[in-house]
Amino acid sequence: MQKLLLTPEADIEMKTAADWFSPQFTNSVFWLCWSSMLAFRDYHSLIEVRRYMARFLMKDYGMVWHRGILHTEYNEYDSIIKPMHVWLKSLGVRFRSDTTVTDIATSDLKGETWATELALRDDAGIHQEKLTRDDLVFFTNGSLTQNSDMGDKVTVPKFDRETKDRGCFSVWESLAARDPKFGRPAAFISDIDKSNWISFFRQLRATQRSLILSRRRPATERALAGQSRSSIQAGRSASSCTTSTSPTSLPM
Repeated sequence: MQKLLLTPEADIEMKTAADWFSPQFTNSVFWLCWSSMLAFRDYHSLIEVRRYMARFLMKDYGMVWHRGILHTEYNEYDSIIKPMHVWLKSLGVRFRSDTTVTDIATSDLKGETWATELALRDDAGIHQEKLTRDDLVFFTNGSLTQNSDMGDKVTVPKFDRETKDRGCFSVWESLAARDPKFGRPAAFISDIDKSNWISFFRQLRATQRSLILSRRRPATERALAGQSRSSIQAGRSASSCTTSTSPTSLPM
């Protein structure tokens, strides 16, 4: 692991975690806890594993209990996205919902690439919006939750294998098809069975929460119970499961 941290990324391109670590290591309890917490497997990109090591390895002391993971007080939407949305609207920012960007036209000028037009799809159909040199385009060329589906205690989430409309990934594919400088989206979406991820979380009713928080319990159990608080405070009362067909990178 120390050798991997000291190895430049350029030297480990096109390699998987299994190319670097032994089967004994990838079958260890440490690997099981670490890879489960950060959603990667031994056939995923070694570069990604190296970056996770640099970012989270200092948390290894509590990895068995998933201790040390930072959580917002409520779910991420109510704690981060909603307050930011309200703040930006107060500054005069205009949000357009029910609108999808399906492509970005670009042109090269004097060694620079400019976004010149957006292809938009909304209730009125598909239309183009011209851009000027003063316009700024911020493009998220991937998403952990693209084409995801929700389930609950009685509903199994659907596994979406749609390839024609993959949202931001489709836009990225279009850009990359025109110019290789935009990267290789296939590393994330070419093998859905290896890049998908499944997440589940338990949410408790107020009576269950009072019971858990009032009884005495050992430190390790307190750490586990503490991970449920953001879901409890969100005010829902059902166990949920999410499946996403886009995520972790494969070496290509």
